[in-house]
Amino acid sequence: MKYVMAQPAVPRFEWEVKGAVYSLLKLRVPKEDIIILFSRHEETVVEEIKKLGVSVHTYQDERYDFEYIPSLKPYLMYRYLEEDVSRENETYFFMDSDVIVRKEPSVEGAEYTRYDQRIWYGSDCNGYLSYDYIIQCKDGQQILEDMAYIVGVSIEEIKLINSQNIGAQYIMTKPSKEYFHKVYIDSIKLWKYIKNKDTNYQKWCQEMISTLWNMIFFEVMPRVSEDLEFAWATDSRLDWYENKIYHNAGVTNDMKD
Repeated sequence: MKYVMAQPAVPRFEWEVKGAVYSLLKLRVPKEDIIILFSRHEETVVEEIKKLGVSVHTYQDERYDFEYIPSLKPYLMYRYLEEDVSRENETYFFMDSDVIVRKEPSVEGAEYTRYDQRIWYGSDCNGYLSYDYIIQCKDGQQILEDMAYIVGVSIEEIKLINSQNIGAQYIMTKPSKEYFHKVYIDSIKLWKYIKNKDTNYQKWCQEMISTLWNMIFFEVMPRVSEDLEFAWATDSRLDWYENKIYHNAGVTNDMKD
């Protein structure tokens, strides 16, 4: 399995990528199986990560629109797969860089008796990606219908995965460049649609919605895996030991101590 992170080559992500890479190396993940995708910004950042001995790929950022920053993640994966079609035959642990992997996912466990390109696994994000969540937001029904139309999936299909809304960390088998290209394009369309809406729906997660709903579009079944559960920065320190993954996120400006 290949471990992939995609981000701009700027100092913040140099720090995050180093932390994630060190955690993987500590688990004895082979360096060649750790793939870092950068959009070209600061060459010193790229050189620092190359010193770790992992596989580093840098691309000129040629997205058609730069406003929605998270669209860079699927865009870079699209560029990586487009560059060499044989890369579409791999299984990828597609992860954010602000992550520490404390224990390697148990890919040999009962849930992973075999990898199937029609089933992709991920962390449980039902709380902010599901049909049930969207529908209870202000203007949720209209938002749901409009976003489904943008991606090209039906409300009934979204209901069918109501308990299987995955995000954050994914195990994807044989993803195609066409899939990631559509995820990148749709994430921008979704953002432009939602950004000025007067709603309490969490607007920041459009890239995650695009990643998830395009699985439906490409006839892939998302499946929540307990093995990919993670602790947030705001959780109890005990949660560190109860999860294999730590996600350095969740802190907002109004939080104290």
